[in-house]
Amino acid sequence: MKPEMKTIELELTRTIPASPIEVFDGWLDPRCPGTPWSEADKLVLDAKVDGLFYWLFINEAGERKPHYGRFTILDRPAKVQYTWMSLHTRGLESLVTVTFQKKGADTLLTLRHENLPDDEYGRGHEKGWGYLLSRFADRFPRDREKKVRKKRTQLVKTICLNEPRPFCFSSAAAQCSTNSRPMPRRQTSGSTKSASNSESPSSRGRMAANPRIAPATSAI
Repeated sequence: MKPEMKTIELELTRTIPASPIEVFDGWLDPRCPGTPWSEADKLVLDAKVDGLFYWLFINEAGERKPHYGRFTILDRPAKVQYTWMSLHTRGLESLVTVTFQKKGADTLLTLRHENLPDDEYGRGHEKGWGYLLSRFADRFPRDREKKVRKKRTQLVKTICLNEPRPFCFSSAAAQCSTNSRPMPRRQTSGSTKSASNSESPSSRGRMAANPRIAPATSAI
């Protein structure tokens, strides 16, 4: 009797500067960079419960890497789940679950990949998914949070200027004095710039010239 194969599970997260609905829809869009479907040289995608997908990736060496699966959960905008089989799962039907949780003005994307073989090919999925998720996050504009903060700052300034006694609701209105002396209504508080966090793109070598090429050590 053949011994049972040891398996592992992986979990990766990314904070995406968009709403859960935008991120959910983007994940199922084959035109969206960073989704597995966008990497396909040939694609069949039927995104519904019990719908099937097939996508074929051909690397630089001409190796054909087909992937197969079936959608098991489509709960917009909270969760997508599908089975996942490829040469690198060693014939096992692994399971991918992607959740989208609201996090302030952003979305926390969590990807969990279960029932992978406990070998170099199974563990290689971590780098493959990491590469795709980074590309997917870059698809959304990074200045979105900066615009949201600017609107909040303007709102706080308006509130502070219309109060009979000056006080501040947040650090965004740093120009609102806490002194007991009334503030003249003709004065306007200075603007406060808020710098949005940005991710410095990592050096990807030859991938920078051809963003479709996944890392050599990737199992995706």
